[in-house]
Amino acid sequence: MPAELIDGAGIAREIRRRLTDDVAKLAARGVQPGLTVILVGDDQASAAYVRSKGKASEEVGIASSTIRLPAATEQVELLRQVDELNTDPAVHGILVQMPLPKQIDPDVMLVSPAVWPKDPVEADYLHAGRTLGIATIGCPNSCDDLTSRGTAHVLPDMFLAWNEALAQEASDIHDIPAGTIRITGAPHLDPFFALRPRSSRADVCARLGRPDAPYVVFLGSPSTIWEDDSFMVKGLSDALAREFGVGAPALIVIPHQSGQPASSQEYFDQLAHATCVFGLNTPAFLDAVVANRPCLTIVNETYWPAQGRTGHFRHLLKGKFLEVCRTMDDVAGRVRRIMDGADERAADRRAFARWFIRPCGLDTPASEIVASVIETAARPNAEGAPMSTVARRHGVPGLSLASEGIRL
Repeated sequence: MPAELIDGAGIAREIRRRLTDDVAKLAARGVQPGLTVILVGDDQASAAYVRSKGKASEEVGIASSTIRLPAATEQVELLRQVDELNTDPAVHGILVQMPLPKQIDPDVMLVSPAVWPKDPVEADYLHAGRTLGIATIGCPNSCDDLTSRGTAHVLPDMFLAWNEALAQEASDIHDIPAGTIRITGAPHLDPFFALRPRSSRADVCARLGRPDAPYVVFLGSPSTIWEDDSFMVKGLSDALAREFGVGAPALIVIPHQSGQPASSQEYFDQLAHATCVFGLNTPAFLDAVVANRPCLTIVNETYWPAQGRTGHFRHLLKGKFLEVCRTMDDVAGRVRRIMDGADERAADRRAFARWFIRPCGLDTPASEIVASVIETAARPNAEGAPMSTVARRHGVPGLSLASEGIRL
């Protein structure tokens, strides 16, 4: 394969242009992204790097601030500062600038997403952690990381997986040793599990500029899976009109990620009061499962290439919570049945949540399990690493492939 000369500066400009657009969309919804950098000591190279990050952030519209701490700062004070920033709603990203003074000695390094398609930057951190004797933990970000995002170039000491199916992928596809995998559940969905509807359907419809009436939520797919949802939206809208006539339920379209409301509560309320949701191949189905709404999809020769080639869609089918239709008219007919009170997949949604999202228990937040794994990994290397009540209760946290009876 011949070498390809790339325009690094041009690529950087395009990335910044896209970031500027994304930040502007967030600002229009009342969200001002904020980055805070913590700089410990007076290393001149680090200070220059921090200044450049602040300038780059401001150029794309991200609010940037820097906290400067003296070189003699102890680890407990640095951790206190990070905890304080974690509770600040104006801060969306925290960067602790490296290198740190010698008295600040990390016990565990959490690397995410732990798989990389092209440039394995995080691999350098894993190599450094091993050299310094720091325990390392790999943590995928989403349910499709292991099948569509890249490969694990360097093996961490421990690898987190949401569930049995993803643990199997980690072992089969990436050669992650089974004994290092801990099954924790999906921590990013914990806040969604904690939500309850705060608005009535009438309030949700009023905010959308519509009368109080039944509606269906269309969940957009990532552009890497299906580039343009518009003709599918029109197809479903036309099918609903044919099925219901003038009394057709409204179709509320939520594009993937960037189209979600600024507030998680607002998004949850939209899902919770929907008659049902429809999507092609989207991780937002997991949100709908947590909100306990019927989930419809369409599978035929037109759409299967965007579904069958992805490992995570096979997990959704295996969960049996999706109502699979062949045509848009079939979808509209299912919507009518649901409006008439049918919900044959309610038990399957609950079972899927137990299997795929919270395998350690529906009432056990996955973030608690992840925190326990981190604390457990820290124990051999840190006398001063306190064990939380949660970690003590869990003992050896999470589930393993062996405990799930999986044979490798």
